[in-house]
Amino acid sequence: MIFWKRLFGNHSQSTAQANPKLEKAAMSSRGFSERDNIGTRYDTQERVENFWTPYYLNRPKFPFIFYDMREKKDAMDAMLSLPPIKIASDSGKLISTQILEFGIYPQVVKGQITSWGFFLAGNQISLELYDTAITSCKKFNGTNPRVSDPPKDSVTIISNSPKTNSTAVIFDFEEKVDMLAQMKARGIEIEIARVGEPRTKFAIKRHYKAPTKETALEFLKSNPVDKQFFYFIIHTPEGVFGRDKDGIFEQPE
Repeated sequence: MIFWKRLFGNHSQSTAQANPKLEKAAMSSRGFSERDNIGTRYDTQERVENFWTPYYLNRPKFPFIFYDMREKKDAMDAMLSLPPIKIASDSGKLISTQILEFGIYPQVVKGQITSWGFFLAGNQISLELYDTAITSCKKFNGTNPRVSDPPKDSVTIISNSPKTNSTAVIFDFEEKVDMLAQMKARGIEIEIARVGEPRTKFAIKRHYKAPTKETALEFLKSNPVDKQFFYFIIHTPEGVFGRDKDGIFEQPE
């Protein structure tokens, strides 16, 4: 409970302003589009909280970095200081060229934006990226840090550059999963707020096998998902990777 409150406590900072440096950042991101995004973007407080729900009862094992920013432009500048983060020329949104959970999002209290959150998490965060993110957040007036311990082991960075034969990905099986029941089994109770909301939420997960993570990544990049509660899950000797409507992710242990 304490960990949850520290991540998503009340804030009392002033309303954020627009970022006047976006045009310059877009110039440095020229040539990148939404298809180059292999991370999962989080741009609302609700989505970030939903990401953390499975870790409500214990501290996650992967690196994570949260900061609060007084202004939206500070959060944007801090995020764009990270080498994997670009602005897509076709959507104007932040993208990541590495498998990361990332984003900036308005923090809302009583219907008002009080501050902006900086969010970065995932097994693919190297020590260098971890240090760069913290330095950038401090540089751009970040406050109230909630961070994991620095990553101890080196990681193999998965980028958007490899071109592999995605036909090596082989379908294994499909399953229908009751998401609410799965979370309840982990000790997490979800309240259904809206009248008439179903008490179950079924997800379709299509499982595949691939010889390498690069092959899996190329398959996921080539197969976007536009339906809620639908997942591609690819098992490789180097880990399990997936994609849903929000982006590509590495499945945590």
